[in-house]
Amino acid sequence: QVLGEADVNAESATAITAEPAEGNADDQGESGPVESTLDVSYKSLFSRHITALMFSFGILSLLGGVQGTLIPLFCFTPIHNGGLGFTATEIGHTLSLRAIATLSIQLFVFPPLQRRVGTVGLYRWLMCLWIPSFLGYPVLNGLARTDHPTLVWIGLAFVLILSSIANMAFGKSPRSLILLCLLADGFVLTVCNLIMTNAAAPSRRLLGAINGYSQFIQAIVRIIGPGGASILFAVSIDKQILGGSLVWLVLGLVGVIGVFSGLLI
Repeated sequence: QVLGEADVNAESATAITAEPAEGNADDQGESGPVESTLDVSYKSLFSRHITALMFSFGILSLLGGVQGTLIPLFCFTPIHNGGLGFTATEIGHTLSLRAIATLSIQLFVFPPLQRRVGTVGLYRWLMCLWIPSFLGYPVLNGLARTDHPTLVWIGLAFVLILSSIANMAFGKSPRSLILLCLLADGFVLTVCNLIMTNAAAPSRRLLGAINGYSQFIQAIVRIIGPGGASILFAVSIDKQILGGSLVWLVLGLVGVIGVFSGLLI
């Protein structure tokens, strides 16, 4: 749908560029038709389909950034408050497991799936995985309360692998994945987003503009999201709202919004 919109917009932009200006050229000046064409072209960046695409990318950036922020907090929080009560060493093991899972899946699973399913189709399916990924954290706390460490680590590995699969929606390049291992939250330019953004560009000369638009949306979300999620996590734990699980319920609902946003692309 986005690709079709991009083709139509590209043809429209070409037709506008090729259309001769009416009236006397001396009255309009040399910049008149060019400025009119640029105005129309830039307005096409705010079409319904491109707006839906940017909204979905914003949700994706929110979910990905928030999870990287909350995992250490959740692991450190005492079990009776809704966390796992891990030591600093165990938290380090958890983050290492997450980095290894993400690196392996992005390198060996993403490329064949992207070729088989297609970028948009794969993106839609992966957005669905954020919901069980976030709702799995209260389940982990329940396992921790049973005093079975083995079950906790098995469940944690499952949740981390699930979130790593969901992170394929980002589709990071190998160089970006090295940064992911260092930064943990994956704040890097992502290939899957880039493919879809470029496909939606109304014309070739607007590739830079639409990519800047996409990165601006994601940067704003990355600035606000982790801080807001940390505050919500603190309130959930301090007030023991839903046993400290309010933050996960809210993020699960955001994941539902993300699924529907993917269907609009």
